Amino acid sequence: MEILKKIAVLIFFTASFLWLCKVFLLTSYPDFTSFYYGPLHVLQGQNPYVKDSHYFTPLVYPPIVMILFVPLVLFPYMLAGHVWLAMSLLCLLTSLFLCSKINNIQFFSNVNMFFCGLVFLSFPVKFTLGMGQINLLILLLVMLAIYYMQKKKKVVSGIFIGVSLMIKFFPLLLLILLALDKKWKVFFTTVIVCLALLFISIYVLHIDVVIHYFTQILPNLLSSWKGDYYNQSLSGFLTREMPNVLFRSIVRIIISLVLVCLTIVLFLKTNKKDKIFYLLKIAVVLTLSVLLNSFSWQHHFVFLIPAYYFVFFYILKKVRNKRNYMIMLLISYILVGINFAHPSDIPTLIQSHVFYGAFLLYVETLYILYRYA
Repeated sequence: MEILKKIAVLIFFTASFLWLCKVFLLTSYPDFTSFYYGPLHVLQGQNPYVKDSHYFTPLVYPPIVMILFVPLVLFPYMLAGHVWLAMSLLCLLTSLFLCSKINNIQFFSNVNMFFCGLVFLSFPVKFTLGMGQINLLILLLVMLAIYYMQKKKKVVSGIFIGVSLMIKFFPLLLLILLALDKKWKVFFTTVIVCLALLFISIYVLHIDVVIHYFTQILPNLLSSWKGDYYNQSLSGFLTREMPNVLFRSIVRIIISLVLVCLTIVLFLKTNKKDKIFYLLKIAVVLTLSVLLNSFSWQHHFVFLIPAYYFVFFYILKKVRNKRNYMIMLLISYILVGINFAHPSDIPTLIQSHVFYGAFLLYVETLYILYRYA
């Protein structure tokens, strides 16, 4: 019976991974245009933030990204896209492997392969690969930071957090957790790495390009309100549901402050010295990051993979009455993992299903922290 179970899980793992690999058959990777043609402008001594018809959307990535992607310009565009896709898949698999290492779970155990299969089937993973996005690289950097933090290698951990921050600013809220837990060595290493990469950007690209990014591109990016279905952050939800711009701005500020303050208060009250318990705090921070971001496209929700992993295995290992917790986690996964091909055909309230799923994950994780502190 155990052999049959192992075979069934292996088939599910393999089939879901092969299904995910269909992204290699796509003829374009829209967001990858920024990572390919932006560095081309750099090599030509131009400002990469100029308007370029090759860009799928205006270039909004930090200057250091243009330097990191220069090697891919050596390949023709489609070959470079497939190389980047293969690298992104490797980042995903390595991140999942690190999740299992951090939780002391055998990677090829039945439960771990089943979890990985669910990850491969989720729309955010397919979406980030199909768009040629950078998210899985950020995910790997964050997972490496967590892994080395667990290994007490604080400087190495800070280096990975700093690099990830300068590429996409995503794990910014991790700095709050580091400060609350007085992990100052990690914190200040992160700051030093960020400053070092900033100076490298100025040296390679010229200070005018860096100033242009931080004064023109970034402010517009942070202040934009996008009501598209694919924006599943708090701001996207409020934009779809509240037409009054001033009112929804006030509501967003209030909700964001309440959630951040609630999280900080709970963190301060939960001083349990347990490695797995600390991972739940990281899960809360990662989830809150995508919820409160100015905009979180569905592909950004790959950042919830470690949050789901940490909560799932904490419930398996530490919670006695697992049923209700697992049901809530499954509902959250379904809401985050699905996609409507024609969202305009459904009510706007239902269009925010990913937001609801992520918020449910946040609430459940916070409750577990409170309940088992």
